[in-house]
Amino acid sequence: MNFVQWFAMLGSLMGVSLIAQQLGAGRKGQLFAVVFAATIPMGIVQASSTMTDYVLAFWMVCVASEAIRMDRGGGKMSGVICMSFAAGLAILTKPTSYSFLLPFALWVLWSLIRHCKWDKVVLSGGLTIIFVSVIVGGHFTRNQHLYGNPVGPTDRFDQHANQLLDHRGLISNIVRNVSLHIRTPSPYVNKAFAVTIQGLHKLIGLDVNDPRTTAWGKFKISTPSTHEIQTGNPLHALLILGTVVNLIWKRRQFSSILLRYAFVVLVTYVVFSFLYKWLIFGSRLQLPFFLIYAPIVGVLLGEWKKDRIADWVSFLLLLGSIPWLLCIQTRPILPVFERLPVESVLTESRLNLLFSNGSYLIEPARDVVIRIEESGCSQVGLMLTGNGAEYPFWFMLRSPRQDLRMEWIVADTFSSSLSDPAFEPCAVICENCQIQSQIFRGLSAAFERSPYRLYLRQEN
Repeated sequence: MNFVQWFAMLGSLMGVSLIAQQLGAGRKGQLFAVVFAATIPMGIVQASSTMTDYVLAFWMVCVASEAIRMDRGGGKMSGVICMSFAAGLAILTKPTSYSFLLPFALWVLWSLIRHCKWDKVVLSGGLTIIFVSVIVGGHFTRNQHLYGNPVGPTDRFDQHANQLLDHRGLISNIVRNVSLHIRTPSPYVNKAFAVTIQGLHKLIGLDVNDPRTTAWGKFKISTPSTHEIQTGNPLHALLILGTVVNLIWKRRQFSSILLRYAFVVLVTYVVFSFLYKWLIFGSRLQLPFFLIYAPIVGVLLGEWKKDRIADWVSFLLLLGSIPWLLCIQTRPILPVFERLPVESVLTESRLNLLFSNGSYLIEPARDVVIRIEESGCSQVGLMLTGNGAEYPFWFMLRSPRQDLRMEWIVADTFSSSLSDPAFEPCAVICENCQIQSQIFRGLSAAFERSPYRLYLRQEN
């Protein structure tokens, strides 16, 4: 289990309860908010994964809580410092944090101007810049030195940054981002949704897969999945839509702080859709939005006069979360669904679990490791693809071992300047190898089984 993500979930749930209280929810409303947050399908699968979206969500929950304090006039320097550190850690966690932080930053600035004198506004702004810089300065400096860009490689930036910054690009991305959460078990219903969205794109004169607004994958609406990169949040998305309509329709009945918070949270979704291209696996990137929206749902359900309806909504959310709680595709507790790649985590071998996203790699990887161990080599170079399965090799080579050293070989890349010239591998694992020669760095091609080629030092 990835305890970093799991503890981020735990902290987020506590933060969601606190925000609900700050927005005026009673104990029941706080409980409803936590139920909403805890049952988010993407949140459940992320909590035991190696992704970082729940970590970002946690930092955003911290920022949101401090922003509410600022709005209420509680703009103490301790709050500014805490929020600055949380914002810096959010930026350090994931670049998508900018879309969530920007609306909150503007809200906090407006709150400070409303409640404080200009000297305190300037001081708070200066401290924010300083403390955020303390967190991200080293990272930005290394990126600038290595890539010539503080954010990161220019090609990765171009791959994900929206290149159609007008109303058409915004509409397209919002609609397609929402579509990631409207998966139904019926292919016919899914096709109807997809055709409708494609029709909307024709209406605005835009291809649904326009490369200026699309980073990865062809647009489609599939049936529900319990995989950590494909999971959607259909019930939660529907509940958010219902609460937004309720907030607009009965806005005079709600507190101004709740309305302002809801507006800022909704703007984060708009900014996210405006800044970043759509991708078929993008539902996980929206997890922070669902978490910071959870307190709003808690407040509204807590104030519902017909308590039983709110209870039934919570029960439905709990019931609907069971497939993701017990049957995550790559690590199920109860593998009751067909075509799961592995058996239960309670009985399956660790090796099979490590390769659950690519079981076809087990035999080639095992053959490579056997030959490395037979040769007695302990200095191993890696030339894997960007999403290659690295960690299984560490496990199969029985790491940690004092004599074992594994290093990436990154020739002809930005990172090559950081390579240790003293490292001399006696084996190199090359995935989808583009090397034409049978000799590489003095090593001979000793074995090949797709997608791996193994170069080994030959004994004289």
